Amino acid sequence: MTKFCQVLSELGAKIEAVVRRIPGTLSAYSERVTGGNYLDFKIRRDQIARYGLTVADVQGVIVSAIGGKNLTYTVEGLERYPVNLRYSRELRDNIDMLKGVDVGTYVENVKTVVSREIKLPVGYSLAWSGQYQNMQEARKRLNLVVPLTLIIIFVLRYMHFHNFSEALLVMASLPFALVGGVWLLYLLNYNLSVAVVVGFIALAGLAAETGVVMVAYLDEAFERMRREGNIISRGALREAILEGSVERVRPKLMTVSTTLIGLLPIMWGTETGSQVMKRIAAPMVGGLISSTVLTLIIIPAVYDLWKSWKLRKGKGEDQ
Repeated sequence: MTKFCQVLSELGAKIEAVVRRIPGTLSAYSERVTGGNYLDFKIRRDQIARYGLTVADVQGVIVSAIGGKNLTYTVEGLERYPVNLRYSRELRDNIDMLKGVDVGTYVENVKTVVSREIKLPVGYSLAWSGQYQNMQEARKRLNLVVPLTLIIIFVLRYMHFHNFSEALLVMASLPFALVGGVWLLYLLNYNLSVAVVVGFIALAGLAAETGVVMVAYLDEAFERMRREGNIISRGALREAILEGSVERVRPKLMTVSTTLIGLLPIMWGTETGSQVMKRIAAPMVGGLISSTVLTLIIIPAVYDLWKSWKLRKGKGEDQ
């Protein structure tokens, strides 16, 4: 049966080509009965339910985009023609094109092609507006806000400790917070957006708070032992660090847990605006988990190296 249809299609194409050359022929078209493209759409019911959609809603969009939907009719004299809306042919015939592309990547590709193939006369210029312009303006603001946020965090930490080294030690814990935030974004399949960057900015403040709690307990244990005259060796120093880090884990975890408990309901929300809020909360949730684990390991180790160096330096000066 397939071979029979293929022969019919080839004969029809040959006849079409011959008839087109005959004078008086306005148009000739042989109906194609083979070579059609078919796509199977598997609707993820659990995902569309998060948006309050039904299977019929999604199928209606698919039918309209690919098959087409009559919107109205246009009247030309005594004739009436339907006005049909659907994706253009190059999109309907290509599965990769159907998946689409983000606005930023698309505009950058268009700008490259236009600048290469179109030479503008002197005194003329092109401006790209719409969503792309809003994205560019948001990026410019973030390029200013992110460094300013880090500077403010550092200044506040310095005002708290009155010590450049300890403020820098707290700031060094911030990259570890990014690890968990990036991994959670990857697992949730979230793209980088303004909401995500806002979440990372908030995460920087929360991670700095965790680092401050750790350093404050280390300082408290160190100063108490020094007042008692016990800080005379590296072993005593490590004993103070163990007391300030390991034995004070509970208040540190309580500080992080209360924040996580407040953020987790956002991650399970399905109400209006929850999609934006999830992208703000996701970096904070993942980052708090990684920063807490790594802060309990990294900061005491660096604190030990720093205080050991100061002790050796002090002994050298005494001698």
